[in-house]
Amino acid sequence: MTEERELERHNRVLGQIASAKTREDLPKIGFSTIASYLANNIYFNNEKISQKLFQPVIKAIIDYGAVVHPEVKNALIRVIIENYSNISEDEIIEKYKKVLESKRIVYLLSEIAQKNIKLDEIVKSENFVAHKQILKYINSAFEIKDLPKVGLSELNKKLLRAVNDNDFVNNIKTSDIKELTEAFLKQYTYMDIEDVVERIISKYDLSEADKKIMKEQILGSLIQDETIEYTVEEIVLKEKRKIQIYKINHEEIMDMIKNAHRISQLPPNLTISTVNSYLNGNTTIYTNDDRITAEDLKNLTDLLMDGYKWEDEVVISEVKKIALSKYPDKNDVFALLYNKLSVLPKTYYLIEEVKYSQERQTEFIGRGSSNVNVYFIPNNKSPLDGGRFYNCYINRVGNLDLSQILPLDLDSIVPTEMDIDSVEWYVQEHFDPTFKTAGGIILNKDETIGNVSVFRPNDGTVGISPEEKEKMDEIDNLDVQIEEKRRMIESLNKEIEVKEKKSQDVGNRMQQILTSYEQKALALQMELLSNISDLKNEIGIDSVQNEEENRLRKGLKKWIIKK
Repeated sequence: MTEERELERHNRVLGQIASAKTREDLPKIGFSTIASYLANNIYFNNEKISQKLFQPVIKAIIDYGAVVHPEVKNALIRVIIENYSNISEDEIIEKYKKVLESKRIVYLLSEIAQKNIKLDEIVKSENFVAHKQILKYINSAFEIKDLPKVGLSELNKKLLRAVNDNDFVNNIKTSDIKELTEAFLKQYTYMDIEDVVERIISKYDLSEADKKIMKEQILGSLIQDETIEYTVEEIVLKEKRKIQIYKINHEEIMDMIKNAHRISQLPPNLTISTVNSYLNGNTTIYTNDDRITAEDLKNLTDLLMDGYKWEDEVVISEVKKIALSKYPDKNDVFALLYNKLSVLPKTYYLIEEVKYSQERQTEFIGRGSSNVNVYFIPNNKSPLDGGRFYNCYINRVGNLDLSQILPLDLDSIVPTEMDIDSVEWYVQEHFDPTFKTAGGIILNKDETIGNVSVFRPNDGTVGISPEEKEKMDEIDNLDVQIEEKRRMIESLNKEIEVKEKKSQDVGNRMQQILTSYEQKALALQMELLSNISDLKNEIGIDSVQNEEENRLRKGLKKWIIKK
């Protein structure tokens, strides 16, 4: 290629580099391009060698930044001598001069340098865009699961890459840079970071001069990698957003508890064990040692449920007790455990939710025996040629005088944009949250509602559902099985008198069988009692004695006596 055409090619490549917006826009040039040029132009006896063999020459060019350098010349001569025999020094020098005379390598080195500069700009732009997108995802997340997966592991990975980018020590581990990680997360100043790096380097047996060079290399790598600061910002913002999400979720749960009208409407899994499990799931401080159990945390959980705070002395003492009992040989165990537990973001939220839920449960249970009051209100949307439509409402607190509560114009009591039952919303909002719709009835046009009565069967019992009947039958079957197992035990007891040596093992085995059946029967009995109680409350029965309920209660009492 002529010098004119070579210059034209060179300028075209530089233009492509300058206009590139993405990595894909950049030309496919690199040091391998130089190696290919050398392989195609430096050969003897019409025999070319692989471009891979010119890697020592490429390395010399990179190290010294130019083709015209003694080390580059020496590297080229060594490659020729090693791969071609009987080549004179004059032939080698001639080839070297040919390379020097051509501007191809000089142009390629310039193109590679410009490409690397442009690539760095593109990468920085991509990193910035990605960073802004992550921040956007964090700010828009309303569930913990929706937060991007950015955390300490990613930060440590980048810090390790920077601190190991030096000429002296390349095996620095995560455990060696804990202070550096903490310094970045707390957003220390450059001077503080410099001090931390010095302390890391001081652990290694190096001369003062080498330590100085190593420090400069590490600090340079830390500064050059802008993604480190990005990751720190993302982690900090993510932790702040977590707190916000926990608060939002907490407020939603508290509203659910407040607006519940019965136990079944309360949020699930709000018990003391929930608090205990949350604490227990965050107690790992030594991965290879015995874990702290839920039982170990029982007293601590009780203290927190009683209203004590992490800074209270009684709580601090309990954490010390747990730490020393589990890890008596660890000096830092209390600080690690306390610092981990005391900053948990959900603890106080969970405690407040559990207490409020228990409070509402007590309220519901306290009024569980009250009658259900029934109200019928004419539906103004009844068809002209149809019958009389009445909406049915119920409440559980007290008998409301709707004539004194409701205005004559029912449509005026609720905003028009709300697609809800006006009466239900109005009464719930201002008088009784237990008030709700419960269906309706249709009468003929010439009929009105007279007396309303509640039917009770002659025997005083309350009808039960097929599901409840199935459970009762299952209980009966279990009773039979229990008695059968008890007879088996009695038979075995007779054998015990003769075979004393074997009695203990057999007795224990049969008692386990019996206990299992008894427990299952008890659970079914309790569930059925609860269902019957709810059913009685729904239809307004106050004093009618349920024969089936009595039978179950007697069975329960009998079981307790046997135990």
